[in-house]
Amino acid sequence: MSVYQRAPPSDIDDNTIAWNPKFSKPHGLEKGVYVTTGPCRQCKYCNWTFSLEEKLCPECGCPNFRQLKENQRIDAIPRKYVAQSKRKLFYCWNEIEDGMTGERRRHEYSEAKIPVIYVITIGKGASGSETPEVYYEHCLEIRCKVCNGAYQRVSGRNATPQEVQDWKAGKIETATKMLLPVAPGESQ
Repeated sequence: MSVYQRAPPSDIDDNTIAWNPKFSKPHGLEKGVYVTTGPCRQCKYCNWTFSLEEKLCPECGCPNFRQLKENQRIDAIPRKYVAQSKRKLFYCWNEIEDGMTGERRRHEYSEAKIPVIYVITIGKGASGSETPEVYYEHCLEIRCKVCNGAYQRVSGRNATPQEVQDWKAGKIETATKMLLPVAPGESQ
């Protein structure tokens, strides 16, 4: 069964190039290449160029960007490649489908950011030692408040010794093993 109840959204077939005429222009000599018209920022996700004063990409909300100077070359991409990131999430991906009737039970998505520790173990001999090495990463896990389903981890960094101690004492949660969507029969 298709994930779409109706026809798929038209933006996933949109081949028009996403470029901002306020901060970039076509190269003139090379097709598909654009140059900046002045100092600006370029989103590392959707390639949109925007003002130096803005902290987030106005197109997709991404906080990651690179700083550009005037007349720097940029590659503009078709809108279809980042269309999914511009859609608001209304329902949680953690829905249950009745195999007999095809009826789907779902709930509205409500976001929560939970501090977690992600444990990374590098196996025996990988670093030249006989004992496995363990690294602890502190990050925020984006979850659905309703079902606690995990979507992604952001703001990762090395955990401090105090955070590791708090994690071992049960004050900070362990990162979820599987991010949504979880295959049927698997647990979070």
